[in-house]
Amino acid sequence: MSLSNRVPAQIREEAAEWFIALREEEVDASGRKSFDQWLRTSPDHVRAFLRISALWQGADVLVTNTATGVSESTQPVPREQPTGSSPTWHKIAACILLAGMLAAGAVWWLSPRTLIYESGAGELRTVTLPDGSTVQINARSRIESTFSAKERAVELVTGEALFSVAIDATRPFSVRSDPAGIRAVGTRFDVYRKGRGTVVTVVQGAVSVRNAEHEVLVSEGEQTTAGARAPLNVHSTNVPAAIAWTEGQLVFDLTPLRDVVAEFNRVGLRRLVLEDSTLLDLHISGTFPAHDPSSLIAFLRARFGVTIEETNEQVRIRRTAKK
Repeated sequence: MSLSNRVPAQIREEAAEWFIALREEEVDASGRKSFDQWLRTSPDHVRAFLRISALWQGADVLVTNTATGVSESTQPVPREQPTGSSPTWHKIAACILLAGMLAAGAVWWLSPRTLIYESGAGELRTVTLPDGSTVQINARSRIESTFSAKERAVELVTGEALFSVAIDATRPFSVRSDPAGIRAVGTRFDVYRKGRGTVVTVVQGAVSVRNAEHEVLVSEGEQTTAGARAPLNVHSTNVPAAIAWTEGQLVFDLTPLRDVVAEFNRVGLRRLVLEDSTLLDLHISGTFPAHDPSSLIAFLRARFGVTIEETNEQVRIRRTAKK
């Protein structure tokens, strides 16, 4: 729903009138006191006035250029105006812009806008959202953010992201990563969308995590995995390991090789292929560069005596045949 539908038309009209009067310096000391009282009457008054101010800032240069570049045959106002009897060009332009805005009932800045950010293979990105929050986006990941006057909503469509949320008590920050819903005010947390559910790790502060049937509070140093309907179990976790990807590292602690390969394939440029099913459940511990499997390959050769075949696109792994 757009802001124009939430704020009554009368308030928008009053805000437009106040804006024009103040811009044209037609408000004396008594009028400014009345304006101050009007602002204090309702948050909707403040919101409407600020939005109109934002619109004018974006349009002011366009209006000025139009005013100075119009030919004589299309000039919208007379060249000679009796002092005080006719409004200035800026006032006419403001009236036209604001009247059009109010008549339409919805302008681009009044409606929530969706911003899309994504990353490719081997790419880490850091973006700043409209509210000042920052998001570090892991490789092969995508987020879509929609901000309005009442909410800050982000969807993690695929991959992983670390959110550092700017404090705004009036607009909770929510992240959707099906089937998980995460809600926070000012905090830092990692969201990793996996095939078996969404993993939420809290670095600082606390967040509320919910699925279709359950909701839990996850605090600093804790983690939970949200499936569609399964209970949400909160447990302590190794936070530096969970967010090591932000430094280009992958950390494993007795992790099955099938999951290690999946992690490398998600973020790396070359695909790892396990050609021997007996390798799937080997457990791996260690820290490896995320975008270069060379150190993992060396580790597997030394530890498990596997055979490796490498191309520019793939790394094929199988057990060495016994002689």
